[in-house]
Amino acid sequence: MGDYDDPNTFLDCFVTGRGNNRTGWSNPQYDSLLASALAEPKPVNRFTLLQKAEALLVTEALPIFPIYHFVGCLMFDPSRWDGLYPNLLDEHPFAAIQRRETRSSK
Repeated sequence: MGDYDDPNTFLDCFVTGRGNNRTGWSNPQYDSLLASALAEPKPVNRFTLLQKAEALLVTEALPIFPIYHFVGCLMFDPSRWDGLYPNLLDEHPFAAIQRRETRSSK
């Protein structure tokens, strides 16, 4: 799971010299695409640059070979709980979750 809801949370891990670049892989074209995406103000153009970087990473260079990914499973009875909502980051602040009053609990 990423740190935040953006492709950059994963793609940034492979920029030359970054602390999370544990592979030691380096590619000037990849670095340039990510730098351009970071500076791009238009979301559509930014995501196009990120897609190009991702394609370079996973189809041409392949410094990693992902074999699994994390999956979250949230099971609850929505008639009994408020404040629990599916979301991309699978974050659920406890302060926002409340048990609903039921007839049997009165």
